Amino acid sequence: MNEFILSLSTCIHVDCLTDAIQSSLTAFQGDIQKTLLSSGEKNEIMLIKDESLDAERYMIRVTPALLSLAYADDLGAIYGLFFLSEQFLGVAPFDFWNQRILQAKAQVRIPCGEYRSRKKAVEYRGWFVNDEVMLDGWPDTEAQKTEMWQRIFETILRCGGNMVIPGTDRKDDGEQLSDLALSMGLWVSQHHTELLGARMFARAYPNITPSYHKHPELFETLWQESIDHYAGKKVIWAVGYRGQGDFAFWANEQGFDTDEARGDMIVRVMKRQMEMIRAKDASALFCTNIYGEMMDLYRAGCLPVPKEVIKIWGDNGYGKMVNRRNGNHNPRICSMPSHESGENGLYYHASFYDLQAANHTTMSPNSPQMIADELCTAIENGANVYWNINVGSIVPHLYILDLIRTLWTDGQVDVPMHAAHYAQTYAGNVSAAKLLLAYSEQPMRYGANEDDHAGDQYEHFVMRHLLRAILRGETTAPLERLQWTASADSFYGQVTQIDAICAPTLAGWDAYLAVCNAIAETLDLNGRHYVQSHITLQGRLRKTGSLALHEVCSCAQRLQDNDPLHAYLCIHRGIVALREGIAAMDAAETGDFRNYYRNECFSNMRLSLAWLETLRAHIRICHDGENAYDWERAYLFSPEDRDVWCLTHRRNQLTDEQLCNALQERGVLDVETGNNADDQLGIQAQ
Repeated sequence: MNEFILSLSTCIHVDCLTDAIQSSLTAFQGDIQKTLLSSGEKNEIMLIKDESLDAERYMIRVTPALLSLAYADDLGAIYGLFFLSEQFLGVAPFDFWNQRILQAKAQVRIPCGEYRSRKKAVEYRGWFVNDEVMLDGWPDTEAQKTEMWQRIFETILRCGGNMVIPGTDRKDDGEQLSDLALSMGLWVSQHHTELLGARMFARAYPNITPSYHKHPELFETLWQESIDHYAGKKVIWAVGYRGQGDFAFWANEQGFDTDEARGDMIVRVMKRQMEMIRAKDASALFCTNIYGEMMDLYRAGCLPVPKEVIKIWGDNGYGKMVNRRNGNHNPRICSMPSHESGENGLYYHASFYDLQAANHTTMSPNSPQMIADELCTAIENGANVYWNINVGSIVPHLYILDLIRTLWTDGQVDVPMHAAHYAQTYAGNVSAAKLLLAYSEQPMRYGANEDDHAGDQYEHFVMRHLLRAILRGETTAPLERLQWTASADSFYGQVTQIDAICAPTLAGWDAYLAVCNAIAETLDLNGRHYVQSHITLQGRLRKTGSLALHEVCSCAQRLQDNDPLHAYLCIHRGIVALREGIAAMDAAETGDFRNYYRNECFSNMRLSLAWLETLRAHIRICHDGENAYDWERAYLFSPEDRDVWCLTHRRNQLTDEQLCNALQERGVLDVETGNNADDQLGIQAQ
């Protein structure tokens, strides 16, 4: 027999059991319990430390009686265990997140021989759990929150990652989460605004201007707190100087009016931070983000980053290596490193939040091939030391995260082949791959660039800007805050431009959802759940959001034409659409994911719905007579009752919902609108 039989009788021994190895060993034993059913002859898995192996590497030797796993360090042991789990038990990295039910088997046969790990394409690679609002709203208890974060860190390790930035502005539990990640074997890095992992100055000293120039000792006190806690641990220190948020320090600090002065200050702070850290940790690692204002300074030659600091280059939030848009300013300066000196890495977004057109509640609207091409080019250009992937709240982005894990492991990927493998793993059939690849063909395109596809925020932020303007009577001039997507010189011109972007996508989404439903019907229970709860859900959220935005545009155009009744009915259609999307989101909250979307507060579909309902009520208040009864009398009364006015009304007025539904049943929604709508119905409104 040339096989090792892995069964419930297999014993596991570790020669040097650390907290990190224990954590992954517990997960591996859980995988065995979920996937194996029977006992067998007693045999052993032996984990043996071998310092001759390169960092993070393992070598597995299999004989019928013994499976020995030699490992270089904690990560080597962890990766070796998860290799066995994925390769032979069939446990994939995103099983929990995709709610995949594993098919148990009696035993597993592992062929005898050697299995050696390979060097990863990227040295430090992991997730930035950023803008994690849905994760914040998901757990009900502290125990559930801890379990969730353990699951996140475990998933990074199952993906072959070795680094995490555990959250954004977590003033109450940031230190605990970092300690948990370290205890599980991960490196910890730091947010590009929370430098050194220190407390924010404005929170520590709320009544003092946050200026290092004026108060260096106060900043250094905060830095020292963090240094004292993390020195000597697996930390990649983020150094630099920014404002008390995601903006440049000079936005709130006087006296830095030139690029030279700004760059000098940042580098001076950077060197002081490094000096303080090295006083307690001589071998510390450093990084800085060439992102936003930092890239402008670097490209201008005004930011001479110390050579021992890893330079991290950022995409624009949409997967393209150009600098990000800021309001209406979008210079698109190339941020792709070009064989820069020193060590280089990436800050790359699977999820992004910009209050304009990014994706957060749904996956990237841009093509997987574009993403792969950008990342492959970055590797070719030397950005292979550090990859910090912004994962948002994780679940909407699983497919793209798996694509990226292939790239940080192998340095290359065949996108169609990867999609087929991903679909086979989580949907049980390669047919679902066409849905993953076709998704990016559907979203609206708001510009001429390859990456100018709109994410879910476009529908809702643009919609709410329009709703707010209508409700506040701010329709006499164009909205400055929408010039990036609609540059017309009037509000209604902007509405026309936005509708021209939005409306043509609706038929495509309908067709896409029809294919989703057809493929789901051919799959087993696991596959059907995956398609419906992930792919179909995202398509439905985009379709209903796009339809609601289209109806808001139609409403604005009707109001411009002095046709309030049909404006009212357009808004009602938008309300119906958003309710459908929200209901689909709620229906996806099954099993462990109950309440996952409870705090969907960025695109915030429930807020959009509330504002639509407000505008619908506002239109009726303004145009349905002082007793809110004119439209009911004009369109729903019989001809013999309509013109009798003995009483103003005989019963309670219809609610907006009842009135709109009744008007729809009467066909008012089908009438081509205009000021002669009443004549077309054969009704004379009072």
